Amino acid sequence: MARVLIVDDEAPIRRVLRVKLEQSAFEVEEAGDGAQAIEQLDRTTFDLVVADIVMPNRDGLEVIMHLRKKAPGAKVIAISAPGNQLYLDVARSLGADHVFTKPFELAELARVARELVGEKG
Repeated sequence: MARVLIVDDEAPIRRVLRVKLEQSAFEVEEAGDGAQAIEQLDRTTFDLVVADIVMPNRDGLEVIMHLRKKAPGAKVIAISAPGNQLYLDVARSLGADHVFTKPFELAELARVARELVGEKG
């Protein structure tokens, strides 16, 4: 079972993403900001990180840069609100494998997540 870290400063978004990814047979952990995510990435490994970009206490771009140094093979999905396309472009240049602008279809996120970690479903 692939391990996913969801990083978002909005608890309701983390909860919805967690439910959908767990329904899609992922093992999921959460972080409420970039600083928490970096601590978790230093303690354990994940196959996929789903990271919001604009957050307090270290943003998603910092999370992506840290992940690329620590676990270059891990996959990344970057998410952000409308109007933040520049941030998503930067996220892609730093190594995000896929980007989504909120709101997005949960089924599409799950499909991309499975594809990135090489699981059918």
